[in-house]
Amino acid sequence: MSYAKRNANILGRIDRHGDHASARLLREAAEKCLEISERFAKERADIEKNNHLTPDGRKAQLLESLKTRHARDLRDARKPLEDFAKSIESMRAKVKPAEIDRGDIVGALERMEIRTFVFNSTNAEKMKLLLEDADPVILDAVLSAPRALSGVPAEYYDRAKAAREEQLHGPVLRDIAAAQEVLSEARNAAAIARADLMGTIEMDQREFDRLMHPIENRTAAPWLLKQGDRVVVVAPGESVYKEATEDQLRDGKFYASMQEYQQDRAA
Repeated sequence: MSYAKRNANILGRIDRHGDHASARLLREAAEKCLEISERFAKERADIEKNNHLTPDGRKAQLLESLKTRHARDLRDARKPLEDFAKSIESMRAKVKPAEIDRGDIVGALERMEIRTFVFNSTNAEKMKLLLEDADPVILDAVLSAPRALSGVPAEYYDRAKAAREEQLHGPVLRDIAAAQEVLSEARNAAAIARADLMGTIEMDQREFDRLMHPIENRTAAPWLLKQGDRVVVVAPGESVYKEATEDQLRDGKFYASMQEYQQDRAA
């Protein structure tokens, strides 16, 4: 089965964001994901031509290939997407409300007076104050206290919060939105590739997830430890640790403690 035309359309959606700084990196990751799913489909076609295997033998061989190769490849191909998602979260963490000096008694009284004024206003007046005029002083007074104290409807409060965030962090918010768009397209490609694997192996969603999740999450992974220029595998109870193999480096984790190591195995 060839996915060439479909994959070109999927990748074309990422290409629409080609002016974004990370578009090329995410496109490459998405392309790898789609290549893996197509490769697995081709492998199934080849296995099915092997007349020396029974139907059960063909199924077992395909399943083993999925577990040892294709599932791991897809997991690793998706890592740039996961890393980029973390960078977006770091950007979001910078979007914070205006700093309020809680030790400023005069300022606190002024904000209380503003909230009382807003509370006694009609909804139409509240909309004008918060969403049309959008005075930062009024917005900060309302947003720095529970909504009930200013009597603002939830919809107005949420929109006022967004307006104030735009005033404070407009460029960052636009960067986040642009980054999220290209990431969403790349994640869509990865999700389609994962669904392809499930279709090729002919499993239902629950059975497939049970197979994939330990591989994707590196459950019960080898415990990696950096020792000088080497990476070794920690074997609890042993005094000498062996250098990690290529597969162990690929599947392992750098656990911070024995507790973390044990918790991963209990999950």
